[in-house]
Amino acid sequence: MIYFDCPKCGKWFSVPDNCGGKKGKCPQCKSAVAIPASDKQLLPAELVKPKLIHEEPQRFVNTLNEEFKNDVDAKNTKRKYLWFIDVFFYPLNANGISMIFIMAGIPFLIMCISFFMLPWPVLGLFISMVGSLILMIINLYAYFYICQCVRNSAQGYVRLCVNVSEYSSLGETFFMMLRIIGCFFLFFAPCVIRLINNEGKTDNLFYYLLAAGAALFPISLLSVVMYDSVRGLNPVLLIKSILKTFFHYAGLVVVLWAGLFVIGYTRIYFIKAFSANFVLFTLGVGIARFIKIYLLMVAAHLLGRYYYKNAERLNWEV
Repeated sequence: MIYFDCPKCGKWFSVPDNCGGKKGKCPQCKSAVAIPASDKQLLPAELVKPKLIHEEPQRFVNTLNEEFKNDVDAKNTKRKYLWFIDVFFYPLNANGISMIFIMAGIPFLIMCISFFMLPWPVLGLFISMVGSLILMIINLYAYFYICQCVRNSAQGYVRLCVNVSEYSSLGETFFMMLRIIGCFFLFFAPCVIRLINNEGKTDNLFYYLLAAGAALFPISLLSVVMYDSVRGLNPVLLIKSILKTFFHYAGLVVVLWAGLFVIGYTRIYFIKAFSANFVLFTLGVGIARFIKIYLLMVAAHLLGRYYYKNAERLNWEV
């Protein structure tokens, strides 16, 4: 086990020996942290004192391990199952399930309350306004949380860890959302503009632009998340990264867009299937949102693991 502290905020961590030499972000202050090599373990200066060497080190180690138990358990680079099965277990622990219920359950609860408030228009309007504000905050945090899933998977996690649920400011989540939306519009706006100019008719140019956007969007999103800045949209960086990991990235793109297709199809299916009954419609939309959040976490995990597996070849200075 390697013990080290964040040079900026002083928070202590313990990680497995196979993580030595890697880099990551401190979950408390978000600053870059280099994990020392396993043969250069760092311990608090107090442990160097002769008295504490004999009396306190084990208690310190036990306390440290207890505090970061989730980190040690989660950061395991060896999967329990075949990767294409194991990835679906990424959000299925206490942390992941609780966050799925927060990001999908609260909107569903608001929809249900709004439904029961229909006989009282004034109260219903107030509930709808408050609910809309809550939904906006939850959606903002969902963007940030999914990005944190990418970052933590990029550090080698195979299960969703507790650190990704740490508090972030509203401003930080807002700007992260803007960066994600900016990536989406940057790569898909050309095909939309082509569709509008062509009076809603698709042609070969439209499909070329759509394919280009679909191919470039995942790597651009990963780059923006890892750099935590729009400078990750450097076209030279993106193209070089794709060429260095072409086959791995091509497979990733196919899997990611297949997952997004499932999300979209599921939502459409539930809306059409239960549109005649408002209660069933509300239930269907709620179920579709649960599936959406779950699959987005899985997709974020795949994107982060792509970086983890190809970090040396990508050679991003993050």
